[in-house]
Amino acid sequence: PRWCMLTQLVELDQSVALALNQAVTGLGAERLIEVVAIYLIYLLPIVLVFLWWRGYRRESFLAFCAAIIAWWGLNQLFGLLYFRHRPFDRADSQIVEFLFHQPDKSFPSDHAAAAFSVGLMLILSRQPRLGGAILALAVVNGLARVATGFHYVTDLFGAVITAAIAVAIVWQWRSGITQYVFRPMEKLAKSAERAVSSKKT
Repeated sequence: PRWCMLTQLVELDQSVALALNQAVTGLGAERLIEVVAIYLIYLLPIVLVFLWWRGYRRESFLAFCAAIIAWWGLNQLFGLLYFRHRPFDRADSQIVEFLFHQPDKSFPSDHAAAAFSVGLMLILSRQPRLGGAILALAVVNGLARVATGFHYVTDLFGAVITAAIAVAIVWQWRSGITQYVFRPMEKLAKSAERAVSSKKT
């Protein structure tokens, strides 16, 4: 029964990915989905820089740390433990690959892990509206990447798990991260700002 449920889940995963891909190609919306799937994620560094500039430096830094732990740490570990080919890279795939992507691991989604990490951390850092907006961005970007054949829906669920773990790690150790990492970096940033200001005058 367990193997039967797992097989059904895999088949459902493949069916959803194929349905989204066919919907996009059928509507001729490949260009729009390309923008959403590839470029929407670049709003994350813009948001973090904006928060830093507005004075929410600690919140921005903690969100950045969570994203790095999820993307470059936990996701890579999960990928080693369970390697899953991208939907378009399957031998029997019917998905139309209208965007080129390196045929590497599919699970979990790196983009979604980073975006979910930032959104969750901002919510914990008392930025609920912005955090909620980032979570919505993560869902839209993730579904667009499913439609392009880069990911399955379960890759997004895997990203939610890695993001939650990363956020929990950063939140648990936020005092130490603030004292030993953030404060020294903040001092360097302020010193650099003063140096630039003195040169201008």
